[in-house]
Amino acid sequence: MAKWWGEEASKVPKQECKWFNGILIYIVWNLWKERNRRIFGNAHMTAQQVASVMAEVDILR
Repeated sequence: MAKWWGEEASKVPKQECKWFNGILIYIVWNLWKERNRRIFGNAHMTAQQVASVMAEVDILR
């Protein structure tokens, strides 16, 4: 994943690199939270629900 991330980040203009990295970190963090919810909380959300939660944040707009 690190190789892919680096390759994709190199395609983004320098002034947008922080934004790009922030978005990727936010997405991975939400996926990790869902993983933990399933493993430790015995609960889960659908992929659409996880995407909806991520879309509610202004950073994605």
